Amino acid sequence: MNALSPEESWTLFCKKVFQGNDCPQPLYPLSKRFLEKCDGLPLAIVAMAVFWPQKTGELKSGIWLGEVLKKRLIQLWIAEGFLQVREGKTLEEVAEQYLNNLVNRSLVQVADTTIDGRLKTCRVHDILREMIVIKSREQSIGTIISGHDAKWRCLAIHNSVEKLCYIEAGEIKGSGGSCNIVTEIGKLTQLRRLGITELRRKDGTAFCSSIEKLSNLRSLYVHSVADDEILDVQSLSSAPQFLRTLDLGGRLEKFPQWIPSLHSLVKIWLYHSQLGDDPLQSLEALPNLKEIVLAQAYEGESLTFKAGGFQRLKKLELLQLK
Repeated sequence: MNALSPEESWTLFCKKVFQGNDCPQPLYPLSKRFLEKCDGLPLAIVAMAVFWPQKTGELKSGIWLGEVLKKRLIQLWIAEGFLQVREGKTLEEVAEQYLNNLVNRSLVQVADTTIDGRLKTCRVHDILREMIVIKSREQSIGTIISGHDAKWRCLAIHNSVEKLCYIEAGEIKGSGGSCNIVTEIGKLTQLRRLGITELRRKDGTAFCSSIEKLSNLRSLYVHSVADDEILDVQSLSSAPQFLRTLDLGGRLEKFPQWIPSLHSLVKIWLYHSQLGDDPLQSLEALPNLKEIVLAQAYEGESLTFKAGGFQRLKKLELLQLK
């Protein structure tokens, strides 16, 4: 259904809340304010009728509308196994179609859009959310989770979570026990995009071991727990060969020897690497490299661009170099 006009909304409101009678004068200002919050959504107006007598006092402060990023919502749907695989479509594309269907039915509202008009954040009306939670508990079809338990849930379903961004390295304790993030990600063999933060030097070997198992990886974001913490990624013997985007944040003792083998690499960002040797020598022969960002990544005297190198480079950013 499309959103109702203000007149249609008021008619439905009075019918459901006041059994078709006129709105009592003392409640008129409050009713109008509440109706504005419903944004013409028929389900929100109808659902409100159930809660109106009990919540009149609470409604004076207004209605809360919770917003969530589309990317975050899709990640959770994938982690929970809600999506059915369709030939020729990724799970993210299937999820976006589901979400668009909910928007078209006015069950979910668009809160913000991207510059090209696509959904960026969405929201569910507070009263609808309350009804969903109640029904979920009554029928045992869902559990409300948050914080560490939510992260645990995402990691527990292997080969589902194609993207996992961004999660902190370390131990996670949940209702099902505890796990080490750095070790667990090696089991997510279908990952195409991984973002991990707060990595410590001591986790380097285990992290590299896990990355070697992720042959489908296309994008990798790794940042250490602090700018001056050693980012130990040297022991990676076989890097994912389809990797297109690489973002490393943290101090590198030397330039990783596996990066020159990434012939599919399109973008590389190095932050706080503090390298002593010119990294360009290791990058110039990469056949598909189009973007380089070096931020506090090099402490030498000069960078050398040799003739014939960087055949496809389109963007170069050099930031805060000594």
